[in-house]
Amino acid sequence: MNKMIRTIFPALLMALLLPAYAGADGIRGTAAEPADRLDPVRASASEESDFTWDEEDDTVITGLKKETVTDVVIPGKCKAIADNAFEGRALLKSVSFSQAPDLKSIGVRAFFGTGLTDLTITGSITSIGDNAFSGNDDLTTVLIDSNISELPPTSSPFEGDTLTKLTFGTKVTEISPNNTSSDGLFYGCTLNTGLTVPSSVEHIGPGAFCNSKLTGLTFAAGSQLASIGEKAFYGTKIKSITVPKSVVSIGDQAFSGIDTLRTVTINSDISDQDNNSSPFRGARITELNFGQVTKISSNSNYNCGLFYGCIIDIPDGITIPATVKSIGPGAFCSSSLKKVTFEEGSLCTSIGARAFYRCSLGEVVLPPQTKEIGYQAFGENEDLKIVSVPSTVEKIASPAFPGDKGITDIYYGGKEEAWKDLEVSFDDGTDPEIHYERYPHGGNVDVTSVVIDPTSLYMEVGETSSLKITVLPSDASDKTVTIESKNESVVTVDEEGKVTAQGAGNTLITVVSNSDRTKKAMCTVTVTEPVVAVTGVEVEPGEATILIGETVTLTATVEPDDAADKSVTWSS
Repeated sequence: MNKMIRTIFPALLMALLLPAYAGADGIRGTAAEPADRLDPVRASASEESDFTWDEEDDTVITGLKKETVTDVVIPGKCKAIADNAFEGRALLKSVSFSQAPDLKSIGVRAFFGTGLTDLTITGSITSIGDNAFSGNDDLTTVLIDSNISELPPTSSPFEGDTLTKLTFGTKVTEISPNNTSSDGLFYGCTLNTGLTVPSSVEHIGPGAFCNSKLTGLTFAAGSQLASIGEKAFYGTKIKSITVPKSVVSIGDQAFSGIDTLRTVTINSDISDQDNNSSPFRGARITELNFGQVTKISSNSNYNCGLFYGCIIDIPDGITIPATVKSIGPGAFCSSSLKKVTFEEGSLCTSIGARAFYRCSLGEVVLPPQTKEIGYQAFGENEDLKIVSVPSTVEKIASPAFPGDKGITDIYYGGKEEAWKDLEVSFDDGTDPEIHYERYPHGGNVDVTSVVIDPTSLYMEVGETSSLKITVLPSDASDKTVTIESKNESVVTVDEEGKVTAQGAGNTLITVVSNSDRTKKAMCTVTVTEPVVAVTGVEVEPGEATILIGETVTLTATVEPDDAADKSVTWSS
C-alpha cells in the first residue's frame, strides 16, 4: 500500500502543479506527456477567454491571462493588439495572426522581449508600432506578407533584433511607407542575410533597411519598383546594386554609408529625382555601369546629383552610353571621376550645371551633338588640360571652366567667329590656345596643306640640293608624303628631299600627301652643264719692240681650252 502511494503521489503532484500545454497538434496535454515534450512545457492561448481585452473596445487585445503561455493564436474578433500587450513574455515562442482576418495594428513594444523564434506578418496588418518585436534574442526568421501601409513615422519594429532569413510575400507592394529616414521597418536590426525584393514591390520607404547590415540586395525579374526612399539602405553591407529599369526616384543617401559597396549598375532614367537627393554620397564605387538610359541625374539643383559626393575610383573612367541625351546638374559633382568617355554615336545634347564640377578630369571630348554646357559644368578640375568642343554647341554658360587653370588647348569644330560668339571666359592667367575647325583632339586630323621650300632650283650637272617639306597642321594624323621627279634623267630625289642634278634640262619635283592626294606642292628645277671657268690668258709675243709706223700682231690664248667663255678684251 505504501509503495503504491509513493508511486502515485509524484505523478498526481506534477499533474496539479505543472501547467497544461498544447502539442504540435493543438490539443492540450498534461504533465503526463513524454519527458522530451515537457522541456519546455508548451501552453497555448487561442480562445477569446485566454486574453484580456480593452474595456472600451473589446476587439483590442491588451494581454494574456496566464503567465505560462508559450504559443498564441490571435482570435478572430481581434482588430488590434495594444501597446505592451505581450511585452516581457519570455516564455512566448510563437504567435499566429492567421485566424484574425480583421487585425490591422500591432502596438508599440507589443511583443518586446518575448521568446519568439519566427514570425509571419499576415496580409491584414497595416500598422506596427515602434519596437513591437524588438528585444527578441531568439527571433531569426521573418516573413512579411503585408504592405504595412500605415507604418507610424517613428516606428522601427525590429530594431536591435538579429535575423538570418527575411522574405516578402509576392503580393507586397510597399516596404516601410513611413515618411522619415530616422526610422523604418527594419531600421537598426541586424540582417545577416541577403534580400530579394519581389517584383510586386513598387515602393521602398525612407530608412526601410537603414543600419540593418543587410548583406546583399537583388530585385526579382520584372520588378515594378518605382521609388527608393531616403536612407533606405544607408549603412548596410551590400556589395553591389543594380537599379531596375522601373525606378523613377531614389532618395537622398539611399545608398550612402555603405563601406562595402563597389559595383553600381543603373538601368533607369530616374526621371523624377528629388532636387535635394544625392543617393550615393560618400560611397566608394570601383565599377559603374549604365544600361540603355536616356538621362543621368534628372534633378535641377546642382548642389546635389545622382553621384554627387561619391568617390568613383575607376582608373579608366566611365563610359556614357550613346542613348543618353542629357546629363543633369551635379550628376558627378565632387566624385573624383578621372575620365569620361561618350560612346560612339552619342545623342547627348546637354550637360548640366556643375555636372562634372570638382572631378579629376584630364581631358574632355564633348559628344558631337552637344548644344549646351551648363554653369561651371567642368569647373575646379585642376588636372584638366584639353577640351574638345564640337561646332554644334550653341551655349556655354559663363563661367564653364572656373578654377581650371591648367587648360592649355581647346579644340573647336567651328570657325573663329563662331567661337567668339559663344563668349567663353576663363580665369585670369588662363589663356588656352584655341584650335579652330579642329574637333576632336585625338581624333583623325586631316592634312590641310603641303609646303615645299624652295619652290624653284637652278643647278648644274653633278650638284646636290635639299628641299624642306612641311605637312600642315603640325599634328595631322598622317604626315607621310611621296616625293617624285618627273624626269630622273635631269634630277633624282630621295625620300628625305635630297636632289641630285643628273643632266641638263628642265623638270618638276612633286610632293603629295599620302592621306589626301589633293594636297600637294611642286618645285621647278633647271639643270645646266657645269660652267668651265677661265684659269689664265697668255699673250704672244709677251714683249715686242716696234718703230713708229710699224705693226705687230699679238695672239691671246685662253686657258683651259674648254673654258665656257674664251672671249677677251684688248686694251693698252
